Amino acid sequence: MQVRIENLTNEQREIHFTHNPSIFSDIEMVMVLTGRTSLNQKNISPHFDIRPIDNEDTIKRLIKGIKIARKISALRANKKVEDLTPGECTIPIFYNGTAIQNAELKNELLNPVLILPQYRYPKHLFIIRSIEEDNTRGQVISLINFLSKEKNFSCNNLAIISSAYHLPRIEKLFGLSSPQITNKEGDCNSLGGILIFLHGIDRKYQRNGIDDDLCGERERLMSYSSGENPSIAKLKSKNTFYNDEQIIFIKSFNLQLLAKNFVKSNTKSSIKSSHLFFNKKNHVYTQSKQEKFGFQKGFLLGKRF
Repeated sequence: MQVRIENLTNEQREIHFTHNPSIFSDIEMVMVLTGRTSLNQKNISPHFDIRPIDNEDTIKRLIKGIKIARKISALRANKKVEDLTPGECTIPIFYNGTAIQNAELKNELLNPVLILPQYRYPKHLFIIRSIEEDNTRGQVISLINFLSKEKNFSCNNLAIISSAYHLPRIEKLFGLSSPQITNKEGDCNSLGGILIFLHGIDRKYQRNGIDDDLCGERERLMSYSSGENPSIAKLKSKNTFYNDEQIIFIKSFNLQLLAKNFVKSNTKSSIKSSHLFFNKKNHVYTQSKQEKFGFQKGFLLGKRF
């Protein structure tokens, strides 16, 4: 199925014409957002209707999440993905679904049939949590609650997996500009200091029912971002990326900021000893020790990953 490009928003076009962000070893967790279907490819949406949908949506997202987690683990082990052993896998996969979806995955972990025999990912690395509300907002609330309660768990770089048509709304819901993350006083919750890399299934928009999905998302983006108490942001956040072009833009911005500060201080040590992190209060990238986010050296300063 071919969509009409002229009907797409700028964000939908950008996703269509670009690729998912590169994968790098400092990503600490992968979050898989479940869709309207079960792992057994049945439509379980409470808003079920006769519109066509991709019945493989949720299982495709989970497989994509496992592949990304394996790739990150292989980078950390300095090995090829095909040579990675289950014992060398280290990246947790946060799976946040309905009761039916969670029960299916738990059963798959006990009796591997659908996914695990082929993709060989350790059972203990799956974090399965109930969705707080049966919508995407419920999924961001579930993640916030998890990060708030798990004091010993640190996550500064997060990959989120969903369908490509859904990415603009996820970006405005999980990003720093979202009212779910930053309150009216400018204070952030546990998601505020995290860099989020958004990976989409079917970026070319060829899935079954894609026209209805894209149209529905355009309506939701306008509706959910308006009114006195919007649930999503109107504008893009500076800590979310759904392609490498956006990362390169932030790198360029950061380098300009460093150069400006260098001219002011007129000393090379200011650049040598300082790196960039996201200042949650002012919503800009500022200088601080690189360890603030635990990046690989130079990640946002120009290193290829």
